[in-house]
Amino acid sequence: MSNGTLPLFCFKNYLLQDYIFLQKFIKILCLSAYKAKTVDDRDRSLNFVMGIKHELNLHIKYCQKFNISKSKLLSTKEKLQNRAYTDYVLNIGSKKSNLELFIALSPCIIGYGEIGHNLSKIKIGKKQIRFLD
Repeated sequence: MSNGTLPLFCFKNYLLQDYIFLQKFIKILCLSAYKAKTVDDRDRSLNFVMGIKHELNLHIKYCQKFNISKSKLLSTKEKLQNRAYTDYVLNIGSKKSNLELFIALSPCIIGYGEIGHNLSKIKIGKKQIRFLD
């Protein structure tokens, strides 16, 4: 992506799987809200849910630029790698503390933050820049 050589079909596949991931991410965050010990912790998780919900709406609009319809997003089958990670986090969240749930999410949260930060410093195609924003 950073040097413009990522094949379009790979990026489209990522967009499809990311939509599924974001849907499951909301479930994980709702579980966190349910398990919260304080009102502040619950509200923090619910605010995170609202942020991801907003991101999902942006994601749907962005996918349309690549001729990926909402019906295609909804009918896409989840890849094993995606399911393995989200099922792992849901399992941790259902059996362990909220702290452990967020630790299980940290590779995703920190990883995407790092990738976005690093790519934002590189001149890349306009479509990808919109994705990062």
